Amino acid sequence: MIKLVITDMDGTFLDSKGEFNRELYQEVKEMMVRKNVAFAACTGKQCDRVEQLFGPEDTKDLWILGDSAARIKRNGEFVYESLIKNQLGLEMIAKLEAHRLDYVIIACTSTGAIMKDTVSDELFNRMKYSYSEVSRVADFNEIDVDFVKISVYDVKEDSFHTRTQLADFF
Repeated sequence: MIKLVITDMDGTFLDSKGEFNRELYQEVKEMMVRKNVAFAACTGKQCDRVEQLFGPEDTKDLWILGDSAARIKRNGEFVYESLIKNQLGLEMIAKLEAHRLDYVIIACTSTGAIMKDTVSDELFNRMKYSYSEVSRVADFNEIDVDFVKISVYDVKEDSFHTRTQLADFF
């Protein structure tokens, strides 16, 4: 007997335009409610952004495993958060910046994504597909709250090498 359905968002539940078939979703949601099956969206997107995508009428009883599952939200309330302490996050960012400067670091806090003010407008605007709030700083040391996650956008796809540079944090 099925009790839970979990789906990835980008490229699975959402189409290439970031949309989903709302009519079909309503039909399936009603069926799941009748059969007492929970539904969860699992994504790297910020929980608030997922709520925006679904809309207020479709977030009731929706489980959101957002921010790469670092935060879990249901009915507008966080039921789980695994945050990175501010000092540790800043150390990780400093190590990333010392390693290379040709990728983009996205520091995510509970209020949104933060990038350096040197990031192009195109990339800055692209982040709005994943985060409800996106802002810029001159220096990541301006951030004084804990981190939800720290992401690296690497167009050279050199993540395996970058990963070895972070071995001290494993």
